[in-house]
Amino acid sequence: MWSSSDAVWMRIIFAVFSFSLLSIGLTEPGRWGSTLMGIAFGLTALFSHKNP
Repeated sequence: MWSSSDAVWMRIIFAVFSFSLLSIGLTEPGRWGSTLMGIAFGLTALFSHKNP
């Protein structure tokens, strides 16, 4: 099972990952950027609902 420190590290790694996707999406023009932003928001919503 998950320990609390593992869950904290997973959240930190995931936050950095989704933030980098979001920043790429903001700087990238057009459809590709909005797709990346949608992926970042979707993953963040999915991960925040899944509480270990």
